[in-house]
Amino acid sequence: MKSKYSIYILLHIAIIVMWSFFYKFNLITNDAAEINALSMILLVCFISALYVYIMTSQKKTDIVDSIDYTVPILFCSSMIHRTGIIIFEIAFVLFLLYKARNLLARKRYKEEITVLISYFLGLLFYINRFVLFSSFMIVLGMAVDIFVKYKWINFKYVHILPTSAKKSKYILTLWIPLVVYISYIFDWDSFCLNMIFQVFMLLFEILTMIHIEDRQEFYREISSFFFLTKYINTERENFSRILHDDIVQDIRASYNLLALEQPDIVLSKKVLLNLEDRARKMMNFYSANIFLEYGAYINLENMLNSIQAIYPNKKVQLKIDINEKAEKYLKNKVHLEMLLQISKELINNIFKHSNATYIKYEIKLDENMVLIINCKSDGASAIDYENIFKSKGGVLLLRVLVEANNGKLTYNYSNGILWSSVELEVD
Repeated sequence: MKSKYSIYILLHIAIIVMWSFFYKFNLITNDAAEINALSMILLVCFISALYVYIMTSQKKTDIVDSIDYTVPILFCSSMIHRTGIIIFEIAFVLFLLYKARNLLARKRYKEEITVLISYFLGLLFYINRFVLFSSFMIVLGMAVDIFVKYKWINFKYVHILPTSAKKSKYILTLWIPLVVYISYIFDWDSFCLNMIFQVFMLLFEILTMIHIEDRQEFYREISSFFFLTKYINTERENFSRILHDDIVQDIRASYNLLALEQPDIVLSKKVLLNLEDRARKMMNFYSANIFLEYGAYINLENMLNSIQAIYPNKKVQLKIDINEKAEKYLKNKVHLEMLLQISKELINNIFKHSNATYIKYEIKLDENMVLIINCKSDGASAIDYENIFKSKGGVLLLRVLVEANNGKLTYNYSNGILWSSVELEVD
C-alpha cells in the first residue's frame, strides 16, 4: 500500500490494537460518555484526514506534513486510558512547541494562532481531567487547521463509503440500526459497540482510498489519451509545414525556373535532385519498413540515419550493443517492430530536445524474460530533465507505447548525462 493515506490507516490499526489492549487489562475509563465521545471524535479525525488526503493526493508531501494530524489523533486516542499515557502527553507538548516555532517563523499569526490556542486549551483541559472538553478543543484545532490550509468547500463531495452520496445514505440507514440491534441482542457494552464502529470505519477508509486511487489512475489514463491526441494533431501540423516548406516550395521554384523565357534546366534539375534526396529521407523517417534479413542492429542503424536526416545540423554518434539472447528474440517481426517503435520515439526525443553528441544504446534480454533497453546520451541539461516529466508530447507517446507493452520507463540525470531505461516483460 503506497498511498499517502497509508500512515493514517496504520495509525488507526495501532489505535484499535491499543484500545483492545487497554480493555483486556481493564485500563480504560469507566465513563461511558467519555468512551462514546472519544470514539466519535476519532471517527471525525479520520474523516478529516481522509479529506486532507483527497485535497493533497496530487501534491508532493512528506512525513512531516502528517505530523500536523497524527499527533493530535494519537493524543485524543490516549485519553481513553484511565490515568493517561505519559509518552503521548510529552509528544503532544513537543508538538505544541513545534507548532509555536513554525508560527513565529512564518509570521502567520492571524491565520494559525487560533489553531495553537485551541490545542493549548485542549492541553489545559486534559491536565484538569476534563477529557470531553479537551478532545473537543483538539478536534476543533484540527478542523481550523484544515480550513486554513485546504478550506472545507469540497467536503460535501467526500463520503465514508466509496459510493455516491445517495447510495451511501441507503447503506448507512440499513447498517446503523442493524449494528444497534445486534449489540442489544448480544448485550455489548459501550466500548465493544464503539470498537465495532472503529473497525467498520477502518474498512471504509481502506475501501475509499482504493476507490480514489483507482479513479485517479483512470483519470491519468484518460488525460494521457487526451494529450496524445493533441500531440498527434501537432505532429500532423508539423508534417503539413514540412510538406509546404521542403517539397511544395521546391516544386514551385523548379516550375518557375522552367517557366522562364530561357528555362534554367540545370538549376531546375539540381533543385529537383535535392528535393528527391530530402523526400527519400522523410519517407524513411515516417515509414515503418522492417528488413528482417538484416537483423535488429542494421534496422536500428537505418532508423538512426532516418532520424538524423530530419536534423541535419546535429551530428550524433550511435553505439549499439545487443546481447545474443536479445538478438534471437528480435528475429520475430512483431518483437522487432515493437522495439523499433519504442526506440524511434526514444532516440527522436534525444535529437529533438537535447544537444547530444553521442548515444550509447544497449539492448539485452535477461533470464527473467525482461527486455531491457538502456540509453545513455550527453548534451542534456537539468531543465531538459525536468521537462521530461512535464511533457505532453513525445515523452507521453513513448510512455504510452511502453505501458501498452507491459513495461516501465525511467529517467535519470547527472552532470549533463541522461540515462533512459525501458523494461518490457516479454514471453
